Amino acid sequence: MSETRSSRSSRVAVVALAFVAVLSFALVSCDTGSGASNSQSVASSETSSTTTGGGPYESTTISPSSTTALPSTTTLSSSTTLSSSTTSSLGETGSGTTRPSLPAAKVVRHGPTDRKRIALTFDDNYEKATAFATLKVLEQYKVPATFFVIGHYVDTGPELARAIAKGGFEVGDHTRSHANCTKLSKRGLRIEIGNGTSHYHELTGASTVPLFRPPGGFLDQKTAEVAGEKGFRYVVMWDIDTNDWRGHTAAQITENVMANAHNGAIVLMHVAAPHTAEALPNIIKRLRKAGYELVTVSTLLGMCEALTRTRASRAEYLF
Repeated sequence: MSETRSSRSSRVAVVALAFVAVLSFALVSCDTGSGASNSQSVASSETSSTTTGGGPYESTTISPSSTTALPSTTTLSSSTTLSSSTTSSLGETGSGTTRPSLPAAKVVRHGPTDRKRIALTFDDNYEKATAFATLKVLEQYKVPATFFVIGHYVDTGPELARAIAKGGFEVGDHTRSHANCTKLSKRGLRIEIGNGTSHYHELTGASTVPLFRPPGGFLDQKTAEVAGEKGFRYVVMWDIDTNDWRGHTAAQITENVMANAHNGAIVLMHVAAPHTAEALPNIIKRLRKAGYELVTVSTLLGMCEALTRTRASRAEYLF
């Protein structure tokens, strides 16, 4: 009997020890599994937190607990930080992502030479008497000319700006104050370029085209780059200069144009030069008699199809 009890006690002890061993193993296993799960969770959280979008922000790291918003400036290196206005012109969007900066505007001095087309272009200065006389001739002969407007003159001569809009003429940009662009920094260029067309659109509500002409023809690489950043597709120069602003007579202006006329020519004139309005009727009639079609710069450069395709979304062409 005593042996039976002893035998039972031994069996109970063995079972108890086995139970304790199994329980301990189970507890260790649970701890290990939980720890691996937590580690995966933290790793996943850190991975998602360091993803901040494309472009210059790729190297930015934000800790999982950070609530700090992305900086408003784009850091290119440890020592160079662009201002918010610069990053905007480089194409930063409101969502915190970036797109590549726009290419420099293409410089053109004439259009394609395979068709008998010529563009008459007018840089503006707002001497009312001569300027309105020039507009009257262009309207009378139904010439689709291109004007390059200056922001300062739009502000001080709103009547002429409204008349240009009423006449349905094409309008590109000629800076804010007729500054020599090559003497300006990129910051200064960003203030000047686009100011003419933006003020013209604000005043008249009329659309403009992404064409920029540097005052005096002063042009360098940074000017073309900033024009591109501002959305302008072309820097429009010329290959026939009438020098009408120098006070040349109507006969001199006319003979200058006719002696140099060719397919794809871009003619530079000034809306308020002393004898431009007087010269225009003869120029227009003689060019047309010679078989030339007078067109806008956008037509000359083949931009009209693109303008038509985006008629429902003219914002691309408003500056």
